[in-house]
Amino acid sequence: MRFSPSLSPRAVAGAVAAALLLPITLRADAACAMGGSILFCEDFEALPPGITTSTATWTIQGASSMATIDSVHARGTQALHIAATGASKAFIYPTTFAPPMNSVFGRMWIFMDAFPTAPNFAHFTLVEASGAVGDGTLVRPIGGQFIPSVSTHALWGTGSDGGPTGDWLNWRATTPTADATWTCLEFQLDNPTSTINVWIDGVAKPELTVSKNFHNGTQVPFVFPTFDKIGMGFQEYQGGTTPAQFNLWVDDITLATTRVGCNGAAAGTPPAASPAASPAAAPTAAATKPATPSPVAAPTSAAAAPAPAATPAAAPPPAAAGAPNYVVTPTVSCWGTGPVSVLVNTQISVNGMQPAADANGGLASLQLTFNGATDLAVSQSWNAAAVSATSNVLSFQTQDDQPNVGGIFTSNSITCTGGKTQGLTFSLAGQLLSGGAINPTIAGPLAAQGATGPAPAPPAASPTAGGTAPAPATSSIVYCPAPAAATATSPTAAPASAPTTAPANTAGAPNYVAKVTVGSCWGTGNTINFVMNVQLSVNGEQPAADANGGLAALQLTVNGAQSLTASSTWNSGSPKASGNVFSFQTLDDQPNPGGIFSATGATCTNGQISPPLTFSLAGALLSGGAINPSVTA
Repeated sequence: MRFSPSLSPRAVAGAVAAALLLPITLRADAACAMGGSILFCEDFEALPPGITTSTATWTIQGASSMATIDSVHARGTQALHIAATGASKAFIYPTTFAPPMNSVFGRMWIFMDAFPTAPNFAHFTLVEASGAVGDGTLVRPIGGQFIPSVSTHALWGTGSDGGPTGDWLNWRATTPTADATWTCLEFQLDNPTSTINVWIDGVAKPELTVSKNFHNGTQVPFVFPTFDKIGMGFQEYQGGTTPAQFNLWVDDITLATTRVGCNGAAAGTPPAASPAASPAAAPTAAATKPATPSPVAAPTSAAAAPAPAATPAAAPPPAAAGAPNYVVTPTVSCWGTGPVSVLVNTQISVNGMQPAADANGGLASLQLTFNGATDLAVSQSWNAAAVSATSNVLSFQTQDDQPNVGGIFTSNSITCTGGKTQGLTFSLAGQLLSGGAINPTIAGPLAAQGATGPAPAPPAASPTAGGTAPAPATSSIVYCPAPAAATATSPTAAPASAPTTAPANTAGAPNYVAKVTVGSCWGTGNTINFVMNVQLSVNGEQPAADANGGLAALQLTVNGAQSLTASSTWNSGSPKASGNVFSFQTLDDQPNPGGIFSATGATCTNGQISPPLTFSLAGALLSGGAINPSVTA
């Protein structure tokens, strides 16, 4: 569905200015004078030093943390100091919060001694809004998470919990946190499209934008509640953190009906005991964006063939103003030798939406270059039209409402070690089917450096998302581990509908051996999606109608999955998924059955299923004879 809310000229102008990253005239607010567009403002200047719990306009909630007023400051003489440990919370809540039209802009300055770097995937929130009227959704415009495979620093992100879209966070490698330096954080909650926009140190971060139909949660509409509560402070959800204690200073909190801005650099001095600023952080200039960490390099191998020069990772063309921003996030797994089979799934967003025939210029013809391959061939593809491969370029057309394009490909020039390709990266080119230009970009760690496409040019102002085109969030799906004190909510174990150990061998029966490869996963909430491919051998040969007793009916149990369904299958007869069992018949000379599946009972984190699925095999020959089934790693 596409939405075209009615926006006032002032709202449209503000949205366009934000989208174009142009300087805008912002209100100077050195003092917290209420009135006009200001709904709430606190600079902590008039409060006595020491422990604080409430004033006439706000309260502190979160008894597990200590809040004090001290002399560490950003723009005045005092700030709110929150001292917290892991799995604790302290938020400042305005006593009344009812933003007009259920939309609001916010601004706060923060100084964090050190953001969490342990445990892995440590998750925290600095701003959370909620409402008694609605579906229970908690809206978190400012938060973050430590993603060890992406950065040595925690990453800023937008997210939600508690509602139909589930628990999700849209973090980005391009938005690292900065330790021991003042940072200006701004956000917008735009009710007509349930859009969250974020600025860091005065710079718009469209890659953090999420909206009603573009988010990382279960794919149902993300809808704001009727806001009546908003908290700003710090909450960390796991114990055993590094550091063991977090020291956060918050200053100049403002909520308004229009954007307030940072209004200059921080003037305060850091606390004497604070550690030195992280190398990745901008020193103290609040208007300077923190340095972006280097992309995670693909692993290399001495045995890997050098990348061919057939299609080098060339510098991208300049961004075309007004052209739709196509962002493709690939995930990859592989198996086999000579040739190697490579399973690639891509998540495609166009101006923050899925490809659509009736939006953003329509559908497109794309060329995905496999840098590191020379002889790409297509074995199987899904959710794409006109698919072909030449040299190291995969060409295809997007399809209406199909954001997950993928396939299984073969190549003799790709090296596969432990299920991972060695040195394979991607770059993107293309145009609209109408002939119009696009701004193509590869997101994620598999982007070819120097060939990931231009920084997306903002599209023409559109009311569908407040004029700001978000970058995709689907490659950043991370579930938050349950708080230490929370009751465990993990799903019940999958029913033991099939044995998990192979039965005793039957003398003389053919030996069926299955090697199961699970590709990267996607999806959120209670349901995940994944690609599963099976390599079958029968007495060391591929299945055949005229050998080893003929073809067979097999039952592959997916231990750890529940409610298994198959949206697409290949190289199998009479395929059926039920419970946690994939049943199928082997086909003549087809050793690689597989499919795209959905299931509950597990979670998908950074493209990996947790806990990992395991497998067991049972079955019989179609003639009724016995087999000796087994699964190998």
